[in-house]
This record gives sequence, C-alpha cells and structure tokens, in this order.
Amino acid sequence: MAAINATLDEMSALKIGEHVCYVSKIFEEGFEDLQRKFSCITDIRIYGLLIGVSISVYPEDQNKNNKFLIQLYQECAYHGLFIKPDSNGVIHITPPLTISESNVRKSLEIFGYVLSKLL
Repeated sequence: MAAINATLDEMSALKIGEHVCYVSKIFEEGFEDLQRKFSCITDIRIYGLLIGVSISVYPEDQNKNNKFLIQLYQECAYHGLFIKPDSNGVIHITPPLTISESNVRKSLEIFGYVLSKLL
C-alpha cells in the first residue's frame, strides 16, 4: 500500500494528468495536420496518450493495406518511432506518460516523413 501511495504522490507532484492533457492535444493537432496532407489517414482517435490512427492506402484490399502498415511500422522503427499496426488498419501509438513536447513533435515529424516516403 505504501508503494501505491508513493506512486500516486509522485504522479501528483509531477502533474502527470495535466501534462498528458497538454501533450495529447499536441498529438491531436499534429495528426489532424497530417490527415489534411495524407488522405490515407481516415480516422484519428485519441484518449489521453492512447492513440489510434486509421490508415487506408488500399481500401479495396485489406491484405495489401496490412503489408503497407508493416512497411510503415518498419520505417518508423528505423527512424526511432515505435508504433503498433493491427489487422484492422489502425496504427496504435502509446508513448510514456512523461513524453516531452519535443519528443511528441519529433514523433509527428517522423510519422509524416515516413508516410511521404512510402506513398
């Protein structure tokens, strides 16, 4: 019980909740900008720092779309951004609660760069 209380005290002192709200808004605005540039981004869902981005490059062929998502995953990983594609065309991004604003912006930059490279 003491460990739980210490963790909660630390999260409160660091204002983790406020920070998550702040950086999730940056992610949201960044992905909305990317959605305007790339029509393959069909939906953006953000709840705190649980992020889902629907990608549909080949809407008529799910297997081909999944192969694209694997390429996207590999290229993002090569550039230092770790994402998780699923079989429904959604890229999941779950950064740490303490991610810095500069790392959020760098993540969005990498994602946009990789999309432009692959498309």
